[in-house]
Amino acid sequence: MSSPDPAALLAQALETLAQDGAAAALPLLDAALAAQPTIRHGETGGRVTRGLVRMELGLAAEAAEDFKAWTAQDPQDAAGWLGLGRARAALRDAAGAVQALDRAIDLRPGWSDAHWHRATSRASLHELAGAVEDLDAALRHLPPWAMGTAREARICVARAQLRLLVEDRAGAREDLVRAAAVHDARGDLSGRDGVIAMARELGL
Repeated sequence: MSSPDPAALLAQALETLAQDGAAAALPLLDAALAAQPTIRHGETGGRVTRGLVRMELGLAAEAAEDFKAWTAQDPQDAAGWLGLGRARAALRDAAGAVQALDRAIDLRPGWSDAHWHRATSRASLHELAGAVEDLDAALRHLPPWAMGTAREARICVARAQLRLLVEDRAGAREDLVRAAAVHDARGDLSGRDGVIAMARELGL
């Protein structure tokens, strides 16, 4: 009996992921990685993909194992370090998350995603000024497709909350005005009104 073809299993896993979701794809990813632990699709490691699937399924400890194994194999892959940072944050290891995200940003300077996640972990460690700086970078390097989206608004709201904690009320107000404008431009009146209500509650 011939051994399973890892590439075929991985291709099937990716198709299943797109069509049927993470739970259906995970057994196929397990099989592909059991057959060839170093397998890639394009530039993405199979372990990174399985780590992301495990994160989606709430399996943060198992995801961390995947990302840790992949970064040991390919320490120059920023995506693996981002995944490891996210998994460690989900496991409430904020210091470990920052360490992994530092590496992701070293490898890919100006990566909005990595700055956003590092800001969250820095805030957990009460490194508020650093967290604000990361959110500055997350917004400054926001990819074009994310401009004017709910993601931009979420980052603005998060930065407003942190700015309040460091006594920057004017900056917080600017962030909430920007977030409300993003929601308004998208026709998301509920989101806009929620931000306006938050600003009023905070006396901004």
